[in-house]
Amino acid sequence: RAHAVRRLHFALDRFAGRVTQVHVRLVDVNGPQGGVGIQCLIQVRVTGIGALVVKVMAADPDTAIDRGAERIHRLVAGYLDRQSKRRGRSARSDRGGNLSKSKCRAS
Repeated sequence: RAHAVRRLHFALDRFAGRVTQVHVRLVDVNGPQGGVGIQCLIQVRVTGIGALVVKVMAADPDTAIDRGAERIHRLVAGYLDRQSKRRGRSARSDRGGNLSKSKCRAS
């Protein structure tokens, strides 16, 4: 849990003013068989956009969380960049900072 909160905080802190909720779910889809069977599902609610979701498979939970955090960061950044271009300003200058850890929930 601590790893998920730390990684997502790092990945989404830049968008703190826009992110209202973060949910993380890890599932061992292979059970005792082993192999590449950890699924990480990350859902982020962003003001003005709604829910964005990424799903990642990996061999272990930490790798799944790391890859999911990278993907959700790129996804949120892309949506906000496109949205701001329509409004005539850069999302890069819309730095919220200080994403509250209470917004992140891992299960």
